[in-house]
Amino acid sequence: MSISVLDVATCKSILFEVLDGIPPSETESKEASLFRKEIECSDLKLRSSAQELGLENPLIEFSSSGEV
Repeated sequence: MSISVLDVATCKSILFEVLDGIPPSETESKEASLFRKEIECSDLKLRSSAQELGLENPLIEFSSSGEV
């Protein structure tokens, strides 16, 4: 899993970008791109990654605060 390679703040940021439909930056690392693709392709993967990052329900946390 890519989370172990990336720091928590980066993973949360990518997760919220995916939820908001923000495309990856041109300078995104290979690890970040892999993590993004994993969570974009699977709702189950997105939810499990969110839980590993300490987010119980990423949709509620995203819409409530919009902060990482």
